[in-house]
Amino acid sequence: EDEVVDHQQIIYKMLQVKIGKLAFPPYKVHITKPLFPTREIFQRFYEAVKLEQQVETLGRAVGSLEELVETCTRELDCGSDCSDLQLQHPLFFRRFRPGWVYTRTLSACVDCFEKLRQYQRANELLRRLLSQEEFCPSSRGRWWERLALNLDQHLHEKVESFLAIKEALSDQSVRPPSRYSLLQRAYKIHQQSVRLSEGTTGVVATPTTTTTTTTITKLPPGPKSSS
Repeated sequence: EDEVVDHQQIIYKMLQVKIGKLAFPPYKVHITKPLFPTREIFQRFYEAVKLEQQVETLGRAVGSLEELVETCTRELDCGSDCSDLQLQHPLFFRRFRPGWVYTRTLSACVDCFEKLRQYQRANELLRRLLSQEEFCPSSRGRWWERLALNLDQHLHEKVESFLAIKEALSDQSVRPPSRYSLLQRAYKIHQQSVRLSEGTTGVVATPTTTTTTTTITKLPPGPKSSS
């Protein structure tokens, strides 16, 4: 059904271009390298895309999720024979490598485990994703944010969350918005630890103010002062 909708959208856009209601900017394509260096890489990429499409259909089937994670992890570990070819190409070309798709699939599995409230398992996958730097570098900031959030809010491991944030801030692939979010969480954790060290329970006492006044005697009747 989704494929039918996509085809209909493509046909609709083609008709808009034909009648002049839609125009795309002109561009030139200079192909200097093949998108898929070998047939083996193309076949593995195609199999990885088919595997990625299964994530949305699995839902809350934990057993199927574990099988999917195991398959992706095994393929990533066994893909060392293609790693040299993958790293020879620019970052954009790596999007069309099986390792990129398997990494993206594992990232989607993290979301599924979080929805199932299996935060420990989600963190294991996040650590696995962060252990490599070849694929999906733009997602590293989001992965660090999810790891810090799970440790802090769901698993109540404040120290581990703070250490994860410290490690994330030294990651050059983390973009400014994610850095700001991580710094906010680190500041929050620090403030909580300060309140706990002072013997409070996280509730800050309301400050009191004392005001001293003097009673003014009743003035005699007469016109009010213009001042």
